[in-house]
Amino acid sequence: MLGLIKKDLYYLGTSWKVLFLSVLIIGWFSTSKGFGAILIIVLPTFFGLSILGCIQQDAQKKWYDYYKILPILPNKIVASRYISFLSFIGIGLLISIVYGYGVQIFLGVESLGKNFTILQGIEMGIAVALGFASFFIPVTYYNKGEKMEVSMIVSGFISFGLVYISTKILQLLGIHLMDYSHLFIQILFVVAVITFTISWMISNFIYNKKRY
Repeated sequence: MLGLIKKDLYYLGTSWKVLFLSVLIIGWFSTSKGFGAILIIVLPTFFGLSILGCIQQDAQKKWYDYYKILPILPNKIVASRYISFLSFIGIGLLISIVYGYGVQIFLGVESLGKNFTILQGIEMGIAVALGFASFFIPVTYYNKGEKMEVSMIVSGFISFGLVYISTKILQLLGIHLMDYSHLFIQILFVVAVITFTISWMISNFIYNKKRY
C-alpha cells in the first residue's frame, strides 16, 4: 500500500512547477485585491485535485488491470488512494497556513478580508476538498478512471449543489447565514468528514464489485 501512495506522491512531485506557479499567481491576485482568504479556502482543494492526474495515469497505463494481480488486499488499494488524497490536501493546507499567517504578519489582517479568521478558512477549505472528493473518487472507481470530465461535473454539481440548497433552506427559515457563519462552517466541516468516511466505504464496495 505504501508503494501505491509513493506512486501518487511521485506524480505530485512531477507537477510541482505548475502547482507552484499557480499558487503564486492566485496568491498575488487575491492578496492585492484584499480577499487573500480565498487562497486559504482554495488551496486544499487545488492540491487535492492533483489526484485527478493520478487517476488518469492509472486509466491510461492500465493500472486497474495490474492491481488485480498485486499481492495486496482490494481495500488497501482503495485506502492508498484516499490516503494519497489526504496527503495532497495536507500539503495544500500547510501552504495555506504559512501564507495566512505570513500575510497577517507582514501585510495586516485586512489583506485576507474582513470578518475572517484563518481557522474559518482552514475549516472551509478542508470541507470543500473532502466534499468534492466524497463524490468524485467513488465515481472514478465506478468508471475505472474514464470519462473524467463527466465525473468532475457530476461531483461538483452534487457537492456544491448541496451547499447551495442548504443555504437557501436556511434563508427560507429566516436564518441569516452571516450571523451564524462560524457555526455553519463548523457544521459543514463535520458533515464533510462524515461524507468522506462514507465515501471511502462506498469506494471499497464499488472496487470489490468491479474487481470480481
